[in-house]
Amino acid sequence: MSRVRLIPLFCSLIIFSMGPVSAGEKRGTAGDTLVTYRFEEVVVYGRRSPQPPSMITEIDTATLRARNGFDVANILREDPGLHISTGTKGDTKTGIRGFDAADVLVLVDGYPVNTGYYGKVDLSMIPAENIERIKVIKGPASAAYGANGMGGVINIITRSSFDKPMTGVTAEGGGQEFYRVNVNHGRSIGRYNYCLFAYHRQSDGFRLSDSFSSTPRQGGGIRDNSDFSKTGASAKIGMDYSERVRLGLGLGVHLAERGCPSTVSFLEPPRYSEFPEWKRFNLNVNGDFDISRSAMLKTVVFVNSQADRYINYGSSEMSMDDLIYDSMLENWTVGGSLKLYLDPASDRQLKTGITFQRDLMNKKPDADEPWYSHYNYTSTFFSEIAYMPWKRTSLTAGVGLNIFSSESLSEINSYLSPMVSVSQSLPWSFRIYGSWANSIRFPTMHQLYSTTSGNELLRPEEADKLEFGLERSFFRYIPGSGAVQLVWFDNSLKDLIYRASRTYVYENIKDTSLRGMEARISWKISEHLRLRSGYSLMDLAASSDELLQEVPGERFSLELFGSTGSGTRVHCSFNRYHNISTYIESLSLPDYDIYNFSLSQELASGFRLTLRVNNLLDENYQEELGYPGPGRQILGGFSWKR
Repeated sequence: MSRVRLIPLFCSLIIFSMGPVSAGEKRGTAGDTLVTYRFEEVVVYGRRSPQPPSMITEIDTATLRARNGFDVANILREDPGLHISTGTKGDTKTGIRGFDAADVLVLVDGYPVNTGYYGKVDLSMIPAENIERIKVIKGPASAAYGANGMGGVINIITRSSFDKPMTGVTAEGGGQEFYRVNVNHGRSIGRYNYCLFAYHRQSDGFRLSDSFSSTPRQGGGIRDNSDFSKTGASAKIGMDYSERVRLGLGLGVHLAERGCPSTVSFLEPPRYSEFPEWKRFNLNVNGDFDISRSAMLKTVVFVNSQADRYINYGSSEMSMDDLIYDSMLENWTVGGSLKLYLDPASDRQLKTGITFQRDLMNKKPDADEPWYSHYNYTSTFFSEIAYMPWKRTSLTAGVGLNIFSSESLSEINSYLSPMVSVSQSLPWSFRIYGSWANSIRFPTMHQLYSTTSGNELLRPEEADKLEFGLERSFFRYIPGSGAVQLVWFDNSLKDLIYRASRTYVYENIKDTSLRGMEARISWKISEHLRLRSGYSLMDLAASSDELLQEVPGERFSLELFGSTGSGTRVHCSFNRYHNISTYIESLSLPDYDIYNFSLSQELASGFRLTLRVNNLLDENYQEELGYPGPGRQILGGFSWKR
């Protein structure tokens, strides 16, 4: 179907979905459906709520607190459908099912935080203590997410206000002078509510495994140049202006400095570098307006700024006398969205609206060179309908009109991205579904304007994402409850953007694909015992070698959550990484296993002691070629809240 023929579909979705909308009813009721409007997202619950179009991982508050991670990156490592690695600049890269980190759209409280220059987000810079829940969408997604989410969506929801005043403190420490402190406080006062959060983390570096073999570039013990210091604070303020109008303000400041460990491999030259300055500022204003009992308008306006100073030295002494370059980078993103949610009948729901943002970069390649600037503009007009013609059948269809422009383009480019999903519930608690979506990712500013690799003639990447899934609730005849899900996916990519090395120019090289399957099982054995397990397999023969570099061909995970009536909590996890290729065709990374363990005990009301052991067996491993991971890490601490 041509893009021109899809334009009538875009308009007809709105017309078909409109039904009688009455005004003057009490907020929160939409026919026979209970609608819960939150500050950061819209969730619709009801007897005939549509099913999601693809596999979704939801991490709730209890799981967040139980896992052995103090930032979002480490929390998500337990998901076999995600690949998270730390390499050249000491930052984490988070991909989904083989897609690169720049292909993954990351949202915090509903607004995007991807930087305009590189397009990716270092999730190790987002502390987990302030997170309420995380949702990861891996396959075809709603048209409402717009462009640049070709590889998937990670939606991070931070803590909001509390019905009762709440104050909490968490402190934890371990070897290599590592410690972290978090403080949060929130309460409601009449029509107003607020939630405040502050944190600090620092370390002299991480310890390598005892089985790591020393090289001329890296001895054993502490990993060279792996120290860091991270500090930040955030606030969320809400106001119920009236029964139908709710307003919110969110802001945050995050500061860091960190070293960048160099490669230990002799297959590439060493790089001795650091970030002596790194900072991010964010501000967002939200408004939820109940037009009627079956219609709501949600608006968001945001500003996200990230700046850093990156210094590269000529030797491991890292002296200013041996400076290669001292660069500075600023990213500014200003944008917003206007979204209308309609529930005109019990069997259909509609969302339509617009998202827009302008990215500006200022870069100074070296201290004695001038600044240069570039900008891009991205916008999406979307419409989507979810329709349930029968009690067990759910249909979803949508389309987004994605618009992209930059100073280097003589005209505005537009691309239509449709999606469709069909879900059918079957007897014996089975559900099957099939979904397809066309997704697009526009070139990042680094790919367009880098002085060493930029190419202003790049076309956007495009993916046709197909997913088939089978789910079943099970364990009907044995204690507890649970579910199993099996998914097969096929992503066909067009105009893949790639460069063979850091000094090569980016090019649209070819059409390719990413194929594989994913399975997971969750089992609530009893009130005090839960089990989760997952498995992912990439079809290496049918998938792109360029995208699967340093992505495990197979992943297996197993988690056990336990608790007692006396306040004891236990978490154990096992992760298996197998068949990891590299950019060198004949070289693969060794397989490895990671075991984690945590134990906590409540001693008094609100006071809890914790013990965590990461990499319990002290495995020596590499997530990226030349970059060994941390060895065993033992942490102890406490948390208190009232």
